[in-house]
Parts: sequence; structure tokens; C-alpha cells
Amino acid sequence: MRIHTASIVTSADHNYVTPTMAMLRSLSASLESSQCAADVYVLESGLSDANRKLIASAVRPSRLQLRFVSLNTDRIRHLKLSGHVSMATYYRLLVERELSHLKRMIYLDADTIVLGAISDLWHHPLDGAHLWAVPQIWRPSAFASGERGLPSFRLLGIPADSPMFNAGVMLIDLDRWRLDNVSERVIEYLTDYSEHVLWWDQDGLNAILFSDWRPLPLRWNVMASHVPHIRSQEDTPFPFDLVQDAIRSPAIVHFSSAGKPWEGGYKGPFKEAFDKFDPRRHSSPSPANPPSVSA
Repeated sequence: MRIHTASIVTSADHNYVTPTMAMLRSLSASLESSQCAADVYVLESGLSDANRKLIASAVRPSRLQLRFVSLNTDRIRHLKLSGHVSMATYYRLLVERELSHLKRMIYLDADTIVLGAISDLWHHPLDGAHLWAVPQIWRPSAFASGERGLPSFRLLGIPADSPMFNAGVMLIDLDRWRLDNVSERVIEYLTDYSEHVLWWDQDGLNAILFSDWRPLPLRWNVMASHVPHIRSQEDTPFPFDLVQDAIRSPAIVHFSSAGKPWEGGYKGPFKEAFDKFDPRRHSSPSPANPPSVSA
């Protein structure tokens, strides 16, 4: 049996150690029943040795190898921060240089839980697109002109009905990404249009790649923040039964709002999915080999 190795990238800081561990535990479970292994690259800057060891303790090294990638964040240090996000949201914009040996990758936010077979996503054809991602399913976020869409769309000449994607789960063609200098263009946009930035790096990715991405099936990024708002067909531009199917059977759930299931008082959906992999509720396997560290 041939085992394929997927390249998975995530970002972590000291605030997201617990969810990163839960995500890795869920990813490990996804790999156990598939013909797939994974090299996981954790992008970080200043993560303590203690927190690295905690994160590494979530890994089953038989199928999942963990590598920490220490970043120089000078290129992104000036970018806008607000709300619950930290500088870690921009780490993914540094991948084309820091992971120069990769040709394609899956990016997963640390606040996701993998419930489906990640091998299916890894083997999805790229078909010439820079990236594949899940469209926003809630109508106010679904299009560039929406109240939660892309505020700068008129200034950029982007059609009002351009669909928007969520950047928490992305399958990326890194060769094409580098060829078209996507990261630098996104950073330039986020710098020049900072007063219009609503959703941080996601705004930049949608602005630069509005015509160069393709949609994944909805089940690959079911956003907990959107689920309570989808009550009827009026709430989504997608067929309501298709949305309901994704919510009932998600391949990846994404805790995308400020409220998080690892914090007290969380009342949103999919808490049981997080609890299943919460490292505080279960003992984590110790890694047979220490994770490697890239400078």
C-alpha cells in the first residue's frame, strides 16, 4: 500500500496552544483510516519551548511528523490588528519563502477540527487555480458588496457579485503562488488599503485572488459563526438543502468567531466536536521523536 504524504501548514502563538493541539489530534485521527501521512509545519514566532512541547505531545508520529518553523515577521509587523486576532493570522503570507521546497499545501487555521478524510482534500486537483477554498455561505459575507464582504471592492474595480471565500481552510498551489508573487501583492494591498481592511489577511487574499480561486465543497469549512444565521433559503445564496447537508456532515468545522469552545461560556455549535479532541479532557500521546525545528 502506497502512503501519500500531505503537506499541512498551520499557525500558532501562545494564545492558541490548546486549539492547535486539538486540531492536530483531529488531523491524526483523520489519517489513521486513510492511505495518507502528513508533514505538519507550525508557523510561529517566539513560541516558548514549553508550548512547543505541549503542541508536540498531541502528535502520533506514525503518520504525522511535526515541524516548527520560526519566522522573521518584519514583513508583516505593520499590518492591521483588531478584535480577537493576533499577528499569527498573517503568518501564512510568509509561506512562499519559508517553505520554498513545497509545491502545494493545505492551510488549516488552528481553530479548526478535522472530521473528514484529509487525504480527499489533499488529492483534490488544482486545475490551474492559485487556491481552492470554501465560499462564505452567509449572505452578508458571501459577495464583495455584502455588508461583511470586501469594503474596498469599488476602489479596486472588483465586480459587486464576486463571491468571497473564508481563508481558514485553503488548498494552495505554491508554484503558481510564487510565480505571481501573491504574498507580496497581498501585503501591499493590506498596507495601502489598511483603513478598509475588515477581515485582516482574508481581505487581502480575496482582493488579490478574487478571480483566481475555485470553490471547495461546503463541508470542508463549516464556520460555527455562520451556522446560527442560516435558518432559511433567504440567509444563503446556496441551495438550502446543500448548506444543511454540510452542517449535518462537516469534513472540517471552523470556530471562526471571537467566542471559542476552549473558553468558558461557549454557546455555539459543534462544541462536542472540539470536546472530542480537547487535550485537557484526554491524555495526549507522547511523540516518539522530537519535532524538528527550522530557523
